[in-house]
Amino acid sequence: MIDFDWDLFSRKVPTLQDLIIDQIAQRLWHDEMILKRKSATCSYRSNGKDSETSTDITFDSTNPLFRILKIGQKITSNETKPANSICIPPNIEYMIRQRILKIETEIKNWLQYHREEVFKGPIYHNHQINILNRLDFNELTYDNNCRINYKKTARNMLDCKKFSVIDKFMIASAYCFGHDIAQMWPAVSKVLHRYEFSFDLYPLPYYWRCQMTNRLNDMPVAVQGNIRRICPRVGGNVLAWEYFYEILLGAKIDLDSIDRVFRCAYPQSIEATVKKCFPALSEDDLKYVFSNYGSNIMIRLMTTPSLRKFVLPIWLRVNHIIDGDTLLRIFQEILLKQDSEKIIQFLSREIWHHTSSELRSYVLNYFQRSNSFNEFRTLMYEE
Repeated sequence: MIDFDWDLFSRKVPTLQDLIIDQIAQRLWHDEMILKRKSATCSYRSNGKDSETSTDITFDSTNPLFRILKIGQKITSNETKPANSICIPPNIEYMIRQRILKIETEIKNWLQYHREEVFKGPIYHNHQINILNRLDFNELTYDNNCRINYKKTARNMLDCKKFSVIDKFMIASAYCFGHDIAQMWPAVSKVLHRYEFSFDLYPLPYYWRCQMTNRLNDMPVAVQGNIRRICPRVGGNVLAWEYFYEILLGAKIDLDSIDRVFRCAYPQSIEATVKKCFPALSEDDLKYVFSNYGSNIMIRLMTTPSLRKFVLPIWLRVNHIIDGDTLLRIFQEILLKQDSEKIIQFLSREIWHHTSSELRSYVLNYFQRSNSFNEFRTLMYEE
């Protein structure tokens, strides 16, 4: 089974040193945010007037735990090592500092996402939620390389008693946690009448309110007729994209619609389609899709930076069932693009390497008879 979450360009197997340094950096940030909470400086400001909505997310090197580590301290024969201090080499110091900066960026992006996509609009106009003051910082869940895991952290937020029932409804709606919304709905329905939810401002909470009350006919007419139209409204929320595409696809996948998805303007819809469609397609379905639309699919994946992680997983799934004409069209379109990016060349060579010798001979024979042989040779063989 191909892992469609595998990312060739950003993931690697972490070493024990990586894991330890990640833990040190996360522990330093955990300690830092507790100190700022106690001193009332851990805040999130969207404007200068409201201290409840302030942003002060920077790491302070006077952090007590940071001082205990004595980063980069050199002990000489004339110095006495302070009590409770740990000396670490300069290269490890540098790595810890880099991880600290990584976590700082991750936290800022995570806060920005929730301010713009979850706790937004008239409901929060006069009182932007200070998320960091409501969380136990252990609830921030990280993946490798100090990346915040948004989905796991959101589930932890639903268990946090400092968020109101409406806050939790907004969180669950943004992440399309349907089971959690169903469980909290009795409590939500008691207070929902106090809030105005328009589809334009709150497409996901609006959808879930209609879903829970069995009144999907209250959705805008255009969305009722084609629920795909809600997808552009959910921005970069990949979890929401995946949820709605699962509804759209259902048990029967419209094979001809896959090409339309890959021609659309929204990379998120392509990502959702890759994750939900391709693992479910039979070999006959894959053969149909790639014989008709294979070049469109592969070119879109290769030329969209956020989608390049899917090129090899998809190719490894289909390389044994495609025909020579499909492979030829892919390389013809790559040459027509005249894209100078090295990554395009790298991906082209990987596709070529993971293709049977018979198909490669077919493509080579064509290019040797054409005027574009030199361009093809440069793409595939020359630096």
